[in-house]
Amino acid sequence: MFLLGGGMVPWLVNFFRGVISRTIKNAIRDKACEISRSVLLAEVNDHILSLPLHLPVWENFFIDYAVEKSPEFTSSYVEAEAAAELVYGAQTCPSPKIQEWTEEDLVPRMAVMWIGESIPNCLLKSAHEGKLITYTATKDKPSISSYLKTSCSLFSLTLCMGHFFPKLHTDYPNQHVDLHFRSHEVPFVQFTNDTIKVNSTFAVDFHIHPMKDHPKSLARLIVTSTSSLRPEIVKNRLAASVIDTENHFRQDFSDIGIFSNAFLFLFGKMFAMTTSALTRWMVAGGVPIPVFDNVTISGESEIRIFEEYIRLNTDLEFR
Repeated sequence: MFLLGGGMVPWLVNFFRGVISRTIKNAIRDKACEISRSVLLAEVNDHILSLPLHLPVWENFFIDYAVEKSPEFTSSYVEAEAAAELVYGAQTCPSPKIQEWTEEDLVPRMAVMWIGESIPNCLLKSAHEGKLITYTATKDKPSISSYLKTSCSLFSLTLCMGHFFPKLHTDYPNQHVDLHFRSHEVPFVQFTNDTIKVNSTFAVDFHIHPMKDHPKSLARLIVTSTSSLRPEIVKNRLAASVIDTENHFRQDFSDIGIFSNAFLFLFGKMFAMTTSALTRWMVAGGVPIPVFDNVTISGESEIRIFEEYIRLNTDLEFR
């Protein structure tokens, strides 16, 4: 065994003072960095977990996001996974998990998010079940008032309901028809490669005006509607604008006579905008994305559409 003692130790320390100093400094720096990194990551982790996860969509509609596990940190990114559940009143609609998310052609910006189609579909399902997707066309709208009449003037240059359905004129002379549009089946969104479509089936019930005094439907028309959408970021929400809409009509039942092809053609011309407006209402509000206060998702985000989900590649703007 070799022992050092007496005056030899101070001499050796002085001899190696520079080496020891650098070694200690490096060790302290590395340890400090390790501790600082642990503290910072813990704080970032806590901050991520403190994201506002109960977000309003519409009145009495909320999306609850739940971070399913602690975020994963690497030297170049932070990855977190959240499940979404739509809440409407006492009803909930959980969204299933997508198993694989592609990074095809991805050049990451500040944040990359993958959002499944199940989230907007939960929203539409809840809106349908809550009977929120409705619109009533009445004589109060001047552009269609004459068309909704049950009796047509001989000198009128426009056609009215009574022209196509003589029974309306006979049984309900000099009145107007209310057309009550509502979702007949659950609307659903489809994400496919580079396209988004929303598929809706509306029922249009024919009532004598005012509908509240005449609840019995005299006839029902079914409208099958398919709209193409363009995704966009609006106020930290994934929203969409309607590019085009295609409608198909069929008779469900009628106590006032058959729906002729001439009537269906004119009806389609006059009310194509109504179904488009209902679709715009369904998608314009968008799906809120959880971000920190004073942080905005850039409107110049890159949005890629894949099978069953959207990938959002974006920069964050700090206010």
